[in-house]
Amino acid sequence: METLEAIELEKMPISPVTMAYAKGDAAVILDADGGLGSWSPSIGYLKIADLDSGGTDLSVNPSGTVAAVAGSDGFVLYDLVNEELITELRGQWSSSVAWNKDGSIVAVAFGKKVKLYTIDGTCIRTAGDFASTVMDLSWLPDQENIAVASFGGVSIMSTVDDIEPIQKEFVGSLLCLAVSPAADWIVSGNQDCSLQVFKIKDSTRLEMQGFPRKVTDAQFDSSGLWLANNGADEVTVWDFKGKGPKGRAPRILPKHVYGGTALAWHPTKAGVIATGDGAGMVRIWDVAKGAPEKPMPPMKRIKSYSSSEVRFILWDSTGNNLVVCHADGAIYQESIA
Repeated sequence: METLEAIELEKMPISPVTMAYAKGDAAVILDADGGLGSWSPSIGYLKIADLDSGGTDLSVNPSGTVAAVAGSDGFVLYDLVNEELITELRGQWSSSVAWNKDGSIVAVAFGKKVKLYTIDGTCIRTAGDFASTVMDLSWLPDQENIAVASFGGVSIMSTVDDIEPIQKEFVGSLLCLAVSPAADWIVSGNQDCSLQVFKIKDSTRLEMQGFPRKVTDAQFDSSGLWLANNGADEVTVWDFKGKGPKGRAPRILPKHVYGGTALAWHPTKAGVIATGDGAGMVRIWDVAKGAPEKPMPPMKRIKSYSSSEVRFILWDSTGNNLVVCHADGAIYQESIA
């Protein structure tokens, strides 16, 4: 099987936490100290700002002009074009930030509350208190409701009406959320090494147990037919076609040393996913070609330029290139076309 060659290899002088695309081929990178930087294949890494927020999450609006940054000491909204602070809110743990589809509003998990800000930094709504610190949040496709994860389950809160949130109860600590593109399902990865699967329109709840590690990442592909999660030395992929995964064995993407540490579905090709592991390996899979419960081979293996953990993987909008970033700061782009 042919190995792809890297265009560029660079080691950034930071401990990267997460990354998102801005304009063109430039990526915005958040480090563990709350610093923002940019990287592109042509220029390399450039530091943008020290936000001193203890970085936990990053979301860039669809036009690539404003970064929302969550951290251990609060929330920051930053203008990437003029390189200036728009607004900040300090003093509590902020775990998650998410822009709505048109980039007009960003939702911020701030302690036990959720706050909504416009792009100019105006706070237009505060909701809570939730049962515990909000660990993750995600907009529903209608762009009027947000799924909120905290201890005890998922709350679906309206951003336009003052009504009580819809509760999807689960006794445990939720770590991550995924909402299906058709708004049929909400999935949580949990501290107790399980997946909880909630049907949005009724009381159906499914549970997938037995993962050897905490499930910290779960993602639907663009079609909503497949969901991938970490939590083991294999990446597990569930079939959500029709009535969902009940009674169906998952696909198995094997041999992730120290676990699957990064997941990234292709932006347009249903069932195609890139995964990274704790030993620096990146592979690409077509899950539709696999069989339930049988380990499947990857479509492609990406040449590894670092043996440190793969922190994150990004496809560009065309799906022809991957950016891979490692825990030791190594970063490079691969052409997949």
